[in-house]
Amino acid sequence: IDTWKKLVYPADLPKVLKVLTPHLEGKTSFYQCENRLLTKSGNWRWNLDQGKVVKRDANGNPLRMVGSDTDITEWKKSEEELKKSQDQILHMEKLSALGKLTGSIAHEFNNPIYGTKIILEQLRDEAKLSDQQQKGLSLAIKECYRMADLIAKLRDFYQPTSKKPERVDIHDLLFD
Repeated sequence: IDTWKKLVYPADLPKVLKVLTPHLEGKTSFYQCENRLLTKSGNWRWNLDQGKVVKRDANGNPLRMVGSDTDITEWKKSEEELKKSQDQILHMEKLSALGKLTGSIAHEFNNPIYGTKIILEQLRDEAKLSDQQQKGLSLAIKECYRMADLIAKLRDFYQPTSKKPERVDIHDLLFD
């Protein structure tokens, strides 16, 4: 067993011993564990260890154990690929939900912004205002257009598109 322990991947050894020790002590009828083993070529491979003590001495100490080592490296690689795919799908689902939420928020923001813009434009065109008030009103209208443009860009960011992606400086969007 000491020679075998040297072949077990160091980080896997505690897990292996946690399963193997009770079996060697006669507390379990069978031993099974996945771990990595060092190969003759010096590489690590995933292994399914299965075994059973088949002969004990009068004190219950193991004398003979039989078992098998099965190379499950390809299975573990497939398992990892599946996990990556599941993580990507989960990420895409989150982005999709975020896109739907962004579209809803954009709609809710656009209505009051356009309503405010229309009222401000009507005031600008019909009210008798000082130059200072006209400048303030023009600035408010400009900000309504800027917010509407920013909301449209946010909405478009999360919608599928066939357009060619282009780089955008977020500071230009925010601090126009």
